[in-house]
Amino acid sequence: MGFVRMVVLGPLLHIKNGNLPRGVRKVETQLLAEDFAALRNTIPVYNRESLLESLANAVELYRSLRAELYPTTIQMQAATELKAMEYFEKIK
Repeated sequence: MGFVRMVVLGPLLHIKNGNLPRGVRKVETQLLAEDFAALRNTIPVYNRESLLESLANAVELYRSLRAELYPTTIQMQAATELKAMEYFEKIK
């Protein structure tokens, strides 16, 4: 999850907030409070329930950022996403 925050979610949140996309170092000072709270919701405590919840929060955050930042010309892989989410629901 740390890798996903550093390489995907952090940079996308920085772009959304008009910053250079540089991971999550000092991110609390550079994002809107609601964006920082959404990112913080992807940090689990190390038990199964929390890990699954943080993964679900990461998916939700990524989907919202994708919808807001990606141009409509980007072709989404809906079938792949569906399969991944079906697997997630299965292990949940």
